[in-house]
Amino acid sequence: MSAAITQQCLHMFDDDFDDGKTKKTRTKGTIADLGTSKKGVQKRRQQLKKHQKRRQEENKSMKNKLFVKSTIEEYKQQQAEDWTDDSINRIQEMSKVCKTSSKITQAIVAQNRGRLSKNNPLPEAEQESSTVFTDRDFDKFEKEYDFFS
Repeated sequence: MSAAITQQCLHMFDDDFDDGKTKKTRTKGTIADLGTSKKGVQKRRQQLKKHQKRRQEENKSMKNKLFVKSTIEEYKQQQAEDWTDDSINRIQEMSKVCKTSSKITQAIVAQNRGRLSKNNPLPEAEQESSTVFTDRDFDKFEKEYDFFS
């Protein structure tokens, strides 16, 4: 479990472990904090809000910086378990349960194939039809009828 999740869980039970101490309540920027001048009150209030947001973001980023790990440790943590064998076993079990015929599989693949020309199979090349006549027959025919004279 990550540290953030455990903190959130512990914060849910803070009311149960309260010892009756009164909590300090934060007061948001009031008009008294802005000064006595009537001009520019709204602008100063907006500036105070901006500064408060910046401080909160800085505090959050500082907390994150305290828990920074080296990239090598993160890589080792991510690479700790190898699920390849387990995944292969589950795929094999699934293939045993639901088998489909090759005709159905081919129909599904053909339907889901893209409409671009690169996704369609190439048309089969037609074989040249062989003629009954030979080259000698053509030569003989040319001589008899003199087409090129």
